[in-house]
Amino acid sequence: MSVRAGVTEERGFALVTSIIVLAIVLTLGLVALQITDVQTHQTGNEVRGEAAFNMAESALDAEASQLQLAWPTAAPGYPACNQASTVGTGCPGTSLTSSFNSAYSGPQFANPVWSTQVIDDANGPSYYADSLAGTAPSYDSNGDDKLWIRAEATVGGQRRIVVAQMLRQVVVVNLPQNVITSGGLHTSNNGNKIIIEAKDPNSGLTGGVALRCGTASTQPTYGDTCAGWDPKQGQLDPAGAYQTAYTDPGGGYQALSNATIQSLRNTALLNGTDYPPGQCPPYGATGVLFVESANCTYSGAGGQPWGTDATPVMLIIANGTLTFGANVNFTGIIYMVNGQGTTPAPGQQCSAAQWNQVFTVQGGGALHGALFVDKCGTVDAGDKAFDIDYDTNAFKSARAYATPALAKNTFRIVPNK
Repeated sequence: MSVRAGVTEERGFALVTSIIVLAIVLTLGLVALQITDVQTHQTGNEVRGEAAFNMAESALDAEASQLQLAWPTAAPGYPACNQASTVGTGCPGTSLTSSFNSAYSGPQFANPVWSTQVIDDANGPSYYADSLAGTAPSYDSNGDDKLWIRAEATVGGQRRIVVAQMLRQVVVVNLPQNVITSGGLHTSNNGNKIIIEAKDPNSGLTGGVALRCGTASTQPTYGDTCAGWDPKQGQLDPAGAYQTAYTDPGGGYQALSNATIQSLRNTALLNGTDYPPGQCPPYGATGVLFVESANCTYSGAGGQPWGTDATPVMLIIANGTLTFGANVNFTGIIYMVNGQGTTPAPGQQCSAAQWNQVFTVQGGGALHGALFVDKCGTVDAGDKAFDIDYDTNAFKSARAYATPALAKNTFRIVPNK
């Protein structure tokens, strides 16, 4: 073969081309594998991040449920709670971790870490920074019925932090607009005087006397247990402001439902004005006062007011009686649950078999507001002028806390720092 022929020989070119093509294909394959590996890793991070977010949100909801059961109003409040905490007031504890483990399985979800904090809003949005959140009060220190919940969770190295505000609202309890509601009513004096004033001179409104006894045509007669005042002596003003055979709007021979009564009890518990059996509030106590079981008597207060139009009082006695004597001057709502009382058969009216005297005012005592006695409890409305008079302003004392709830549009995701 000549030298020229050897130079132009091309039989080895196909091998070189194949090697080049193979190298390119291998490079593209490695790039594709690397991209796939990165995407798989990112997908795993995303899955673990979503799991962490779900757990943080679940922890926040669980802590919100704790605040619905008991609202912290004093130090130390609710301490920080995490996956190792014992289940208790203010902390969902290990039960939350168990719920997470039942929803997520696999080694990438093992040993989740989470925590919750209750943070007062007194110092502004201190939930954003770890350092500020750790030093903020964990109870409602400023008494504005607002708290923040901060929850965080870490799953597979992915950390998520969420916050939301919890709001506790105060609602006015809806009571019938009556001056007296009871199973029966009588006065202790047949003199010519207004003992029960059913018309509020300030608002001009009239709140009648509503009695769960007699018939629709029963007429008041002095000495009668059902409607026992003397109409000839003008003891009720206006004279026609009464109703016998009264039926409560909610039925059941009581002005408020058991659930509403319980909400008032809870309000008193939270405010430290719930009184155990055998104990009565001191004269002059304010707010919603709840007496569990006692026969309370007040007299000789020197005419000092107990409650005012600006700050009326609500006094509730679950089981027991109440007597106002000389110089008692009460402004507000009195609610006698009459737990010791009985009721007639459904659809029937109160009669001698069920009557029991629950409230008595005498000797110059006075109630400005309204009186409610459940079941067939009766009232001795007094013996002097204006022993009980209607005051519409007193109804604002009947206020209870609604069940706390997460405030709308306050949910936030806090960036990791």
